[in-house]
Amino acid sequence: MRLLKISFCFLFSILSALPLDGMRKWNNSMLFSKGIWKSMNEAKVEVTESGLKVEVAPDRKWGLAYFSNLYLPNDISSIKVSVADVSPNGKWVMKLRGNLLGDGVDRTIHLFTSTVKGNETINLDPRFPLHWKPPLELQLGLEGEPGAYAVFKSVEFLRGMRRKTPSVPIGQKSFEAIELMPDFPQPFKLIDWRSVARAYINFVFDFEKKGEFLPLIWLDETDKSQPAFGLQSYVGTKQRGNDHEAVTTLSALLTTSLMGIDKSDFLPMARAYFSEETGLVLNRKGMKNSSGDWWYDIWPSMLFLMLWDRNPKLDDGSILKSIADRWYEACLHLKGNKELPDFNHTAFDLQTLKPIDRGWVEPDAGAGIAWLEYIAWLKFGDQRYLQTVDWCLKSLERCTRNPYYEVLLPWGAYIAARTNAELGRTYDVDKLLGWCFGLCDYRWGWGTLLGNWGGYDCYGLVGSATDLGGYAYAMNTFAQAGALAPIPRYDSRYAHCIGKWLLNLANSARLFFPNELPPDKQSSYFWVKKQGGKVPIAYEGLRQNWEGKSPYGTGDALKEAWARTDLGLYGSGHMGLLSALFHPTNVAGIVMWDCLATDFYHHPAYPTYLIYNPYDMKRDVEIDLGKEGKDIYDVVSHRFLKKNVKGRVRVSISPHSAIVVVLCPSKGNLRMEGKKLLLNGIVVDYNFEK
Repeated sequence: MRLLKISFCFLFSILSALPLDGMRKWNNSMLFSKGIWKSMNEAKVEVTESGLKVEVAPDRKWGLAYFSNLYLPNDISSIKVSVADVSPNGKWVMKLRGNLLGDGVDRTIHLFTSTVKGNETINLDPRFPLHWKPPLELQLGLEGEPGAYAVFKSVEFLRGMRRKTPSVPIGQKSFEAIELMPDFPQPFKLIDWRSVARAYINFVFDFEKKGEFLPLIWLDETDKSQPAFGLQSYVGTKQRGNDHEAVTTLSALLTTSLMGIDKSDFLPMARAYFSEETGLVLNRKGMKNSSGDWWYDIWPSMLFLMLWDRNPKLDDGSILKSIADRWYEACLHLKGNKELPDFNHTAFDLQTLKPIDRGWVEPDAGAGIAWLEYIAWLKFGDQRYLQTVDWCLKSLERCTRNPYYEVLLPWGAYIAARTNAELGRTYDVDKLLGWCFGLCDYRWGWGTLLGNWGGYDCYGLVGSATDLGGYAYAMNTFAQAGALAPIPRYDSRYAHCIGKWLLNLANSARLFFPNELPPDKQSSYFWVKKQGGKVPIAYEGLRQNWEGKSPYGTGDALKEAWARTDLGLYGSGHMGLLSALFHPTNVAGIVMWDCLATDFYHHPAYPTYLIYNPYDMKRDVEIDLGKEGKDIYDVVSHRFLKKNVKGRVRVSISPHSAIVVVLCPSKGNLRMEGKKLLLNGIVVDYNFEK
């Protein structure tokens, strides 16, 4: 019997390596079969007793061995690589290439770059194995000087992929990325986001802060006619004088306003980034033309106008009008005699009025411009601005590939949902949100990330899914939260998916902060330790894997010698866009997300909250209504849940469901206006169903 069992196992191992329609299932013995491996960049490839050896050729900086006829099943969850040896100053590399999303497009995932010998493991974003269509190509090699080498001892493709979670409630929209997220991420910990934001502001605005690289703030007195202040973009830069960025300072000021912190002395300094030459708010003082990057030329203006919404005395409207006029003019030039403007460029030259092309395109520029122009239309009623909104959203809608480049696309999804609700437009919000929760084609792999990194569920963050198994960025994560949180009040069909995503994001995003990571899993603990082991400043990014450590708080500053740490103020300043949404409840894991906090320039509205229940059972959430009697209306079910109640009131939420509650006055006049339900002239439901 034992002999039979051994024979069967032997037979199975042989059969498992046999071709499938010309493809071969992976077996580690293939590492020792030199005949199947081909060389890239003239690398020397040989088989040793220890494994597959790849050596960099003369006059080369890298080399790869590859096998192009690999079959992998669709339930692979992780990859484990064992490296027997790697030469000093060499970095071994592993990549997968092929039809990774099942759409016929050839793409590459960069899984490992490491100097570490021994074993390393990463978990795959589940979207890749779910959709890939073999044959795939496995690439093994290294980066280094001529003669550098690496020896690969084993490669294991481990099975056991996460399956989709239970189906969404009837009437709610579904996206694959959201279905693949856990209902209750583990280990589960929600930090007090509002307290962290306040601590950040107190830390970075302290002129008397003592210690290495401190203080982080300074007054810019280079132009007496326009006071300004600076914040280091990262802790440990040499920035002083007028060397500061709007994305860092304006985002910090926005967080003060969203958190109700008085920094009125600093607010007028926000005007320092307005460029008279371009008519825009740009990323640095004194700029007279484009930075050469769409998002850098658009996002500072958006931050300024968000800040103005919370501080009306900041401007008299002239800056908004200037911004709107300039981008309207740009769109006219980008449109020419065509129906729609073409944003498939890197930027727009504000002097020559011609597009800039630097080898990549940022087609979601139209999303940011749509946001700016819609605000201008609300303020001034100029039909040119609304026309520009329509041009921009239509150009996005007609994209055949995911255009998400950096930070702008989610704000286009928000404007699409809002114009649909307020103006009766019919933009494809499904398409735009699907891209926000998907992976970009133009900047391959950019978008909403999925996966468990080193034992931590890191679902919902925003960054690159293809850079060493996942590289999330704080700024982009916080910004997307602020952009999408208001959408359920305009279209409640997205309440479930956005509620579930926000819970995952809020749980994962705490890992950007040094005190939420072990000291050996962050790049700049040497400085954090000097501050007592805790600082309320986020790392620029979070990697799934760095030199065998997972997850790993890091950034690009140390690697590129931009600064002495990877703690990024430019990203941390944006945390108010998440923190302002956050209101914990009496039930652990259930949050009231404020749908108005980042719904900038919204029409008069009653307090509105998105509440998602991740539990398998009904839960009662307590809402404090104060002393005045109120009605509680649910936009999802289009009905009043409670009438004429006050004080602390409990509301029941079904399992794995979301509600969007509007806290209305108990007395008033209800009327219909098209699909809108209004109470005392204020909309409580944009899509009322009788």
